[in-house]
Amino acid sequence: MYEFLIIDEENAAAFRPLIREDAYPFIINNGVLALGIVDDFFAVAALVCQLDGEGAAQILSIFVAKEHRRKGLATELLSTAADILIQEGEISRFVCDYTDNGEEEAFTGLLRYLEFDIKEGAEGCYLTTFGQLRGVNALKGEGKKCIEYKDLDKNQRALLTNEEMDLTLYEGEGEIESNMSCVIYDDKEKKLDGCLIFTKEESGDLVLSWARGSNRNSTVILQMLRHAVSAGSAYDDGQKIYIPVINEKSAELAEKLLEGASERIERSYTAELEL
Repeated sequence: MYEFLIIDEENAAAFRPLIREDAYPFIINNGVLALGIVDDFFAVAALVCQLDGEGAAQILSIFVAKEHRRKGLATELLSTAADILIQEGEISRFVCDYTDNGEEEAFTGLLRYLEFDIKEGAEGCYLTTFGQLRGVNALKGEGKKCIEYKDLDKNQRALLTNEEMDLTLYEGEGEIESNMSCVIYDDKEKKLDGCLIFTKEESGDLVLSWARGSNRNSTVILQMLRHAVSAGSAYDDGQKIYIPVINEKSAELAEKLLEGASERIERSYTAELEL
C-alpha cells in the first residue's frame, strides 16, 4: 500500500536515489517541499519543488521508480504537493526548466502525460572536437590582438563578470587553460570587447565559454577562437569540446562561426502546468 511522506533529514537518504543530484541539497531548505511515496517501506517516488515567490512552484526533481510507473503516482505527487503548498502559500502553477540530452525522453513523456505545456528554449550545449575546429577555414590564422588569461591584470580580470557581457564566467568550475583562454581588451574604452575561457574538467573534456562585450562584431570571437586553436596544439584531434549556449543569439553565433563543425547535443525546455 502506497504511503506519502514529507522528506526530511531523517529519511532523506532513503529517497536520494530518486532525486536529482543537483536538487538533493535543497530538500531541507526553507521554501522547499520534498514529498515522497513508499511502498512496503521502500522509497518508490519523490518530488522536490520550491516556491519562487511569484505564484509558482518550481519543480527541481520528480521521479517514479520504473516498476511503479503508469499507476498515477506522479499525478498524486503533484496533487498532494499542490494541496500542501496552497495551504502554505499562494501558488497558481507548477513550472519546470530542464535540458534534454537525448536521455530524458522518459521525463519529457512524463510531463506531457501530466499535461504540462512544454516549450523549447534556446539554451543547451554544442559538442565539437579540436579536429573539427582545425578544419574550419575561418579559424585558420592567429588572434593577434588577444591577451592570454594568464597575462590579465587585476582590473581586466574583474571585467570577466561585468554586467555588459553576454555571459557571466565563473572561475573555479574547472582548471582554466590559461594559454588558450584570452580576451580582447579596448585600451581606450577600458572595456573587454570579448572574452573566451577554456576550462578542463576532471574527465579531461574541455568546456568553452565565450562572450562579446561592448563590441558586437563576431570578428572579435573569431580572433579569440583562432588564438585558442593555435594555442591548443598539444591536444589531439579527438579532444572533445563542449560549448554551452545561453540564448538564441549565442546559439546562432555558434552555428555561424563554427560552420557546421559542432553538433547540438542538448536542448532546453520550459514546462508549465496551471492549477
